[in-house]
Amino acid sequence: MILAKARDNSRTPMQWDASGHAGFTTGTPWLRPTNQAAINVQAELAHGEIFKFYQQLIALRKQYPVISDGSYTPFGTEIDRLYAYIRTYGTQQLLVLNNFSDKTMTVPLPEKFQTAKVLITNEATLTPTATMTLPPYATIGLLQKA
Repeated sequence: MILAKARDNSRTPMQWDASGHAGFTTGTPWLRPTNQAAINVQAELAHGEIFKFYQQLIALRKQYPVISDGSYTPFGTEIDRLYAYIRTYGTQQLLVLNNFSDKTMTVPLPEKFQTAKVLITNEATLTPTATMTLPPYATIGLLQKA
């Protein structure tokens, strides 16, 4: 759905399984599913990482108030296709880096985040360094106590 032009792409029914109407209805849907054989809830629960990643994010939000209650400060705005920010709450700071590019990018880290704890990442090999190298579409959340 990224970069799709019509809003109908975001209005399609939930694709529950790989059946003809994606398990959404036995009737005739207004918008037909087009990729339910490959993308559906049943397949994601069985093999997917996205569902598990979101479960981790929700658990972290409940455990660390900095995620939901922290102040928001944009970070790295001069780097194209990087969405990054720092959240601050009490003595905790969270730096989140998201590479929305299909290319590897380097991001200089503030010194205090070079020894931060990796809260979550979609790339198991990412660790904080003076200059972070983010693979395409990588994301990482770094927690530092101020």
